[in-house]
Amino acid sequence: MQQNNLIYAQILESQGFVKEALEIYEQLLEADSTNEDLKKTINRLKNRRKNFNGADIKKKNFFIKMKSNKDFIKFEKWLAKL
Repeated sequence: MQQNNLIYAQILESQGFVKEALEIYEQLLEADSTNEDLKKTINRLKNRRKNFNGADIKKKNFFIKMKSNKDFIKFEKWLAKL
């Protein structure tokens, strides 16, 4: 049963449902408090949420208005730096 919950949490996380996945990971850790992989996963998700400073509105608007391959390459280079 725990394996199914782990897989479900991983699916939720991959689809962007981080809060829901985190809740499941924490429940699994309660059942197996020595699981280092779960501890690392929970830490990674919690830190990921703290480090998000919001969207770069200027880059978002640039992305929406891209019209040329040159714009795409410029945006791609910016993404690569993240």
